[in-house]
Formats: sequence, structure tokens, C-alpha cells
Amino acid sequence: MKFQKSYVITRATLALLSFLSLAVFANAQEIKVTRDIAYREGPSKAWRLDMAMPTEKSDGLRPAHVIGHGGGWRGGSRTVDVFQKMMADYAKKGYVTVNIDYRLTGEAPFPACIEDVKCAVRWLRAHAEKYQVDPKRIGAYGHSAGAHLALMLAMTTKKDGLEGDGGWVEQSSQVNVAVGGSPPTELGRETPMSKKEWWPIGYISDGHPPLFLVQGGADRIVRAELTEDFVAKMKKEGADLEYLKIENGSHDVAYASALDVTDPAIEKFLAKHLKPVAPQASVKKKSSLVVIEDGGTGPYSAVATEAWTLPGMTLFRPRDLSAFGDEKKLPVLLWGNGACANTTWEHKNFLSEIASHGYLIVAIGLLDEINERGEGSRQKTKSSQLLTGLDVILAENKSAESIYFGKLDASKVASMGMSCGGLQAIEISADPRISTTVVCNSGVLPTPSSLPGMPALSKEILKKFHAPVLYLMGCQGKCFRPARLAKIRRGWNQMGPRSAEVHCHHDRLRIRCGDYLFPRSQDPKQTKRDFRFTQKVHQQTGASHCPVHRISGGTLDAWSQSGSPYGSHRRQRVYNRLCPAGHPR
Repeated sequence: MKFQKSYVITRATLALLSFLSLAVFANAQEIKVTRDIAYREGPSKAWRLDMAMPTEKSDGLRPAHVIGHGGGWRGGSRTVDVFQKMMADYAKKGYVTVNIDYRLTGEAPFPACIEDVKCAVRWLRAHAEKYQVDPKRIGAYGHSAGAHLALMLAMTTKKDGLEGDGGWVEQSSQVNVAVGGSPPTELGRETPMSKKEWWPIGYISDGHPPLFLVQGGADRIVRAELTEDFVAKMKKEGADLEYLKIENGSHDVAYASALDVTDPAIEKFLAKHLKPVAPQASVKKKSSLVVIEDGGTGPYSAVATEAWTLPGMTLFRPRDLSAFGDEKKLPVLLWGNGACANTTWEHKNFLSEIASHGYLIVAIGLLDEINERGEGSRQKTKSSQLLTGLDVILAENKSAESIYFGKLDASKVASMGMSCGGLQAIEISADPRISTTVVCNSGVLPTPSSLPGMPALSKEILKKFHAPVLYLMGCQGKCFRPARLAKIRRGWNQMGPRSAEVHCHHDRLRIRCGDYLFPRSQDPKQTKRDFRFTQKVHQQTGASHCPVHRISGGTLDAWSQSGSPYGSHRRQRVYNRLCPAGHPR
């Protein structure tokens, strides 16, 4: 058999390659998800899978995509966000996808996990007619421990004695193609688990289905030299194998950190061999323009939209761009979401309102999940996506074929975010193109951080600010005391000739500028205590220019969702401070 070239990709090429991944939902199929299906009888709760498939009937059979989670064979679950998203995404592309659990080593020793995934594939083939699956087009993907299992599904057959006692014995457990991200091809040390017949290294030959391996060059868990030794031995035998190495990539290159490269590569490989059924022309496409709260209260009715050059990003802008050009240009705001989520669902009202006052907002998030959160919104995002978005949108500003040609003000660029997104805004603020930073309910975390997945920033990064900063904070109860606010002010002042405003907000009023607020409690006594505490903060911080307001019920999050006129009016202070020509005060 023939094999294809290996690829070595450096970080410098990631942004360019990300453009190869087009937004999927524009031609995606509606899907049905069924959870907690038993693929064998018995007491183990691990013998379950979730399934996703297109709802539209097909004239032909569909390929199947089997997903195995990682976790070192000791942990992990099919419920992990990344695998749930992959399951939904591939179903939208025309696959029947199954996301499987298997017994971990705490429940059953090796090779029970191999036997379980083989049983799941046999179950799938036994039910192929029911689910319109082509039994000759079944692929497998796994990350880390799941990659080991995916490779074992492709490289072993009944004669290898790893089928177990799970039933459906008349069916084959061998898949027709497999993808392994950070794949353990051998254990690399002597333990009871290291028997060669339990690992891909024990099955070197040219008689296997096509394989695709993805490896990080700096992976400290699955060492690149072991993967490359396996690749070299397989190629020597003439195996059909593709290899993608991400230089300086860590263990999560096919799981989190380099998805802008690895996702399109994996999709292309599977489509080449499994040939998914294309969506029917009759499938209605979702509108690429979404109107929120009648387009906002500003002078330019706003929409949320997308651009094919920015997959995975949502753009908020005035609907009619004819008012912008040589005389009046749109400042640019880069937005990171709370929880570093992959959707602007929680913040869409606020962002649409800003856009209606004459701004272009480049926000991380999937447009098709702006009104209803789905599996895709759970995928963690990276600060680098904001700078990639800035690169692309400024290139659009120079392209005569773009609707943004000559309409953007490249000298006025704000980085802004909420909570985890605030850390993303801080992280990119060193970029010389950033002229303003707005940090909402966020701040540098201690090291090591107790919140995995959030940008691990140290206080040293604050020294890299070179432009005006607006810092907004809040908390429940009285945890944010005047002394702490004063300490933050001193910290900003020690940073040198940079301007900053720090505001303390009671009861997690997330996005406010210039005022101290608190919601009125149902208990009049509590309301009075809250008001006195707010006045005390107001007086001790010397914020005499900031009035104190009583607000009847709710928080700004609720106003953002409901479009409260009061919330919209007060948010105007934020708009006036974005991308200022000079000092923000």
C-alpha cells in the first residue's frame, strides 16, 4: 500500500491554515442526538454510548464515526465537552457519530477497555440497517488513551484475541479508517499493561486500514520520539499512514490547543476515506444576519453576522455600512466571552447595543449558537483567536472586494472581555495595535491557578499595557472592601504613565462604568444596609464624581438579556470610553 507524506507545521503557519476551515453550519444538516444507549448487556455503567445523526432521510447509507475519549485509561468520559462537540459537528456533516464510554482500569484491568470499544463497533454494525450506517465505512477517532483504542480498532482483528465476551460476535470489530491524536503506540516502560499485543507497536505491517496520527512536538505525556518510531516502522512496511506534527505542540494538539489546524486536517482525512453524504439542496440555510433587540438603541441599527474568512467568530456591526468611509470610520472592538466560552449568547445584547453606536465587534463565538447554546459553545477558546480576528478584519479593510473596505479605523482598537474573556483581553493588550483595554470582572489569577482552562497570566503582563485601561470589578456581599479597591488603585498608579479607572460594583453587576449600583432586596432592612455600604465605598475611595443609584431588582446580566432602557442608557458610558483619541477621563 502507498503512504503519504508527513507534515511538520510551525506555529507561524497556524493563522494562515485556520482560514482553510470554513464555517460548517451554513450548509449543515439538522441532527438528532440520542444519549445513554447500552451497547451490551450487563451491570457496568460504562457500556453506554451517545449517538448523533442527521434527521433528514438519505437515499444511501451514511458513514459512521466512532469517538473514544482520553484520560489515561483511568479517567475520562464521553461527556467531555470536546467529544460532545465533535459528535454533533460530524453528524451535521453527514456522519452517524457514536461517542462511547468503556471500562476504566479502576473497574476492570487491561485489556477490558480494548474489548469494550470492539464490542461497541460490533454493536454498531449489528444495528447498521436501523441507523442507515454503511458497515464498510466506519471510522474511529480518539485522543491520548482514546487514540490508542482507535488504532487498536483499526489494527487488530478477531484472530488477535481481543474481542472479549460482549456479544454481537458475528460482526467485525475492525474499523475502516482511524485517527489518533497524541497516540500512545506503546507504553514505553515495563508494567503489567505493556504487553506488546495490547499496543499498536505489536502490529506493524502494511495490511491495515488508512491511519492518521497527530502529534505535538513538545508533548511530555506521549513522547514524539515514540510516535515517530512507530511511524517510521509502519512506513518501512509500506502502510497507508499520514502523520501531522505540530512543532512545539503539547499533548492537547488534537484536543484543544491547535484545533484550528488539526480539526480541518482530520475532517479532510475522514472525508477522503469515508465520503459522507452531502446535505440536500432543500435544506434551508440559517440566515447570516441576526437582529437582537431591534438592532439596539443607537443611531445605527446593528446585526450579528459572520465572515467566511473568520470561522468560529461572530461580528456585530451596523447593518447599513454606507454611512462609514472616508469621513467616519468604525472603531474595532475585540471581545472574549465569560468562561472563555465559544458563544456570545450571554453577551449578545450588550455587544449589539455597542455596535448600534458605530462599532465593529469581532467576538469569539459561533453565530449559529447565538440564540441557543449547544455543544459547540462548550469548546474552550484561546486569546490568539482575537489577534487572528484582528489580522483578518484589518486585511478586509484594505481589500477592495470587502464590504469593510476603507470603513475601519485601524488606530482605534479595543480589547475587551468578561471574566475569562477579560484575561484574554489582558493577554493580547501588549499588541501595539491595541489602543484601549476594558477588563470586566476579571484579573490575574494566582499561580498555579485553581481554574483550569483560563489563561495563566502573571502580574508581569500588566507592565505591558501601553494604552488606556478601564477595569470593572464586582462581587457578592461585602467581599470587595474599600481597602482592596484602594490597593488596586495603587497598583495601577505604580505602573507609570498609563491611565486607568477602577470601579467596584456590588452584587456582581458585570458591566458598568462610572456608577456604583446595587439591586434592591425584597428585605427593606437589607436594602438599607446595602445602600449604606455602597455610600461608604463611595466616600472612602474618593469617587465623588460617581453618583450612587438605586436599581429596582435584577442585575446587568438580566438587563442585557431583556434590553432594559435603564441598562442601555447607563451602558452609554462604556461606549464613550472605547478607543478614545486621548486620555479616557
